[in-house]
Amino acid sequence: MTFAETIRQARRDRGLTIEQLGAKISRDKTWMSKLENDRLPYPPTVDTITALANILALDRNKLLALSGRQVENDMKKLTKIFKKVYKTYPNLTTKLIEKIDKDPDFASHIFAQLKDS
Repeated sequence: MTFAETIRQARRDRGLTIEQLGAKISRDKTWMSKLENDRLPYPPTVDTITALANILALDRNKLLALSGRQVENDMKKLTKIFKKVYKTYPNLTTKLIEKIDKDPDFASHIFAQLKDS
């Protein structure tokens, strides 16, 4: 199911009209219709997706992934984390980034370990 289909189905399952759901997130019927018909020129913001997830009792991360915003959200988190790590270990952080860039298998190895933990 697409992001739009997921939102539409969840709204219907909860007995909400498109206007009622729109009012809960401060959007009008036209915007909501475009959202549910996958006609928005851009995905909703992370805040809007979070609000929809809360109102419709949906998994926020699933919605973020379906919308394409998960990558953006993850990149913001990753940037924040790397800034913290870099302040403490500037040389090692640079070496880590270079190693991942030069050796994709190294990154795969790290991710495999994380997956198993």
